[in-house]
Amino acid sequence: MDSAPSALVAKKIEGKMRFAFGWTMATSKGHLAEIGGWEEMANYHSDDFELGKRIAERGHRVELMTTPVTMVFPGETLGSTSDMSCAGQST
Repeated sequence: MDSAPSALVAKKIEGKMRFAFGWTMATSKGHLAEIGGWEEMANYHSDDFELGKRIAERGHRVELMTTPVTMVFPGETLGSTSDMSCAGQST
């Protein structure tokens, strides 16, 4: 499900982004510390939204990227996990 259209409507209505969403977000260690760290997000289903909201509430800028972020992990395949063994277990 693509949430970008809804986020753009919210930004237009409110004049700026007041929340974050999605799998790819970035912030500074300082901003994360201001909101209590990752531990503060543990009990939120929508931790991405809550993270951005709390950062915005402290007056920091939250932006929606206009270019999609693509992550590529070369050399990793689904089959590569079958070669791994757990510590203490014999294969």
